[in-house]
Amino acid sequence: MGVASGRQFFPFLPSPQHISYRGMWLVGVCALFLTWHSALPAQTSGGGSGGGNSGGSTGGNTGGGNTGGSSPSPGGNVPGGNLPGSGRPDNNIPTLPGQDRNDPFGRSEDMFSQRPIYLSGKVVVDGSEPAPIETVIERVCNGQVIPEGYVNSKGEFHVQLGRNSQMFNDASNSSWGMMDPSRRGMQNPQMGMGQTVSERDLFSCEVRATLPGYRSNSIALAGRRSLDNPDVGTLVLTRLSKVEGFTISATTLHAPKDAKKNYERGLKELRKSKFDKAQPLFEKAIAEYPRYAIAWYALGQTQEGLKQIEQAEASYLKAIDADDKFLSPYLRMASLAADKQEWKKVEEYSALTIRMNPIDFPFAYYLNALGNLQLKEFERAEESAREAKRMDPGNRMNRLDYLLAVILANQSKYTEAAKLMRSYIGAVPGGSEDQNLKDQLGRMEQMALTQSNVSN
Repeated sequence: MGVASGRQFFPFLPSPQHISYRGMWLVGVCALFLTWHSALPAQTSGGGSGGGNSGGSTGGNTGGGNTGGSSPSPGGNVPGGNLPGSGRPDNNIPTLPGQDRNDPFGRSEDMFSQRPIYLSGKVVVDGSEPAPIETVIERVCNGQVIPEGYVNSKGEFHVQLGRNSQMFNDASNSSWGMMDPSRRGMQNPQMGMGQTVSERDLFSCEVRATLPGYRSNSIALAGRRSLDNPDVGTLVLTRLSKVEGFTISATTLHAPKDAKKNYERGLKELRKSKFDKAQPLFEKAIAEYPRYAIAWYALGQTQEGLKQIEQAEASYLKAIDADDKFLSPYLRMASLAADKQEWKKVEEYSALTIRMNPIDFPFAYYLNALGNLQLKEFERAEESAREAKRMDPGNRMNRLDYLLAVILANQSKYTEAAKLMRSYIGAVPGGSEDQNLKDQLGRMEQMALTQSNVSN
């Protein structure tokens, strides 16, 4: 297929998710326990093994618990096990890797590093009002962003670091972008979800709140220990002056109490991907308050999860009608249009999102670049793709390299296009085995070589 300039058109090969995630899952708590247990030596005569129960849940048995076994040696039970002089030789004292035999409490740094770490606090908007329940609590470590949980209806949060494997990314609660609701809970494990977080892991970390259209202060976590008071204080969200659209709706303020209760109950079910339970709750909320924009949006997400795509689109349009400054449904409409290859709609809805909030949604720029590419508006596509890449320094949207490569190739910028394509193929699982990708790279490299020869 050719274009007006005579250049070959490089098509963008679609994928169901448009974005590919990569990483590997880590061993869970049970495996950690088995590893700890296998490290203990066998009991010897003259008393039970020391150390007792350790590394357990917060508030559990620490410092060794019950020690000395069923036949305590002279000297009695002491925290952490039998000490030198208690009737058994020092070389028989069981220890964990890294444990100091002279530590009277029998504790090792590794034991404490396995204890869960909890954080709690409060989030307010502009210094007074409690933050809405769409607000996400994030941990940021060396520039890596890990969602940890949400605030409750009072603007409070209570999270266990690394535990919340059910967090999901979508335009209603994250500056990141969109994920198909039917795949909620399928995270990028590289982002630290479901991992045990140790005290040493927090050395370069901070906690903050995230709500598109607002910015939060951050609280450093360095030096925090597992048994510290979990309360980190108050995080303050401040509205950005250049933003017109938000992922919270002004109509929410007027929602009746019962409608809010049903919405919040439905949202809990939605976050657990229990779409059949969430749907009637959102429908009740809307019946009580027809202009409840965020409830219409949540109903649309639920309908997507149930594969009711036409109904979901109708719900998103109802949300826009109720509050045209509520951004979340615009981005979902753009994403659904991309699934159906309705490129004009993709461009229009993504452009509306960018116009009202040019700061918080790299995925809006990604979709805008994709729509403009398919419409053969290559310069506009390149502009949006480069902006998306600028907003995504961690390369979470790794498919963006591929999109930008195709856009550049269609503008005869073959050398840079081939470089980006090689980067993408090397980064994604199975990329080097994908014949379509290899064919496109080969064409780009050949044209780059021809272009270089002509210029010389």
